[in-house]
Amino acid sequence: MDDPQPTIDGDLVRRLVDTQFPEWRHLPVSPVAFGGWDNRTFHLGDTNQAEVERQRQVIDEVLADHGRRA
Repeated sequence: MDDPQPTIDGDLVRRLVDTQFPEWRHLPVSPVAFGGWDNRTFHLGDTNQAEVERQRQVIDEVLADHGRRA
């Protein structure tokens, strides 16, 4: 059975930004109209964006590259 895609929403992005980039926690997070096939993309304020990978396999590969596991 395939792993379901992780749930990626504005609340998750908010938590990630708040914990990993506290200097940006004041910036609003909102989804872009079309978030992409491989990534979910969110506006971070007026000039920045946050992209979060959707595919479990790619997430696992990135974590492995950094010596971590999901």
